[in-house]
Amino acid sequence: MNMSLKIREKNFREFIDKIPLKKNIINDLMVEICLENDLLFELQTHTLNYLVQSTQTNQTIRNETELLSLLEKVKLKNMTPNGSVISKKTISLEYNLVAKSYFKLIKSLEIYSEIESIHFPFNIRIKYPKIPDGNLSRFHPTEFMHSDGWTGARPNWVAIHIFLFGDIENNHIRYAYPPDDFQENWLAPKLKSAEHQYIGEKFKIIDYTPKKGSMILADNSVIHQSFRKDQSGMRISLDTGFDISNPELAKFYSSREVSLDGINVEKIRSK
Repeated sequence: MNMSLKIREKNFREFIDKIPLKKNIINDLMVEICLENDLLFELQTHTLNYLVQSTQTNQTIRNETELLSLLEKVKLKNMTPNGSVISKKTISLEYNLVAKSYFKLIKSLEIYSEIESIHFPFNIRIKYPKIPDGNLSRFHPTEFMHSDGWTGARPNWVAIHIFLFGDIENNHIRYAYPPDDFQENWLAPKLKSAEHQYIGEKFKIIDYTPKKGSMILADNSVIHQSFRKDQSGMRISLDTGFDISNPELAKFYSSREVSLDGINVEKIRSK
């Protein structure tokens, strides 16, 4: 097995062992965290309010069913082609409340000493049953298998996915485990995801379906994609990540290429 992959597996297991919450270890590079009910409810409540305000509706929306019904009828003006709902000045209060509840969840993991940096802003993402026209021709549609490193995440990145509302059973994220001949440069920035699907073909699909209300932590070497079954419903989730301490891994990426077609990814993200 590749040495850096061994280091990743060892470091990730040591990292998640420090989390005091109940967890389901999916494999050596991926874990499902059982969130505290009150913190999850708070995040769901603030996310609902944030999305309702994004629609600019006058309706009173009180629960998940009403929210999903509203989002089926109203096209959000502050949503990217990949489904990320972007905060605007008029809804900054609602977004800040989502952020506050999200960071409460991070605090409940009790692993601050293991985190080097936290990615912000996070994405509140809506994935409709149908892929938007033209989305697959973009540089980095989430529907292609990909590593977050392809858009500039550092090698010691751990992805965070929290599944909040909707048809999570049929519209979720599918994950794939790295092969024994894994190479660190597979995670380096890529200009177009479509041109590197040959890398994804080397990985093994993980037999796992996320649950509503779950938090997934996955090492950067676990690639993933937005995945819909036929006749699926809408999915609303939060996705982001943080960089964790992994000194043993550092020697494998000290000279890592960090540019995309002449664009310095680290400089942009730092700014």
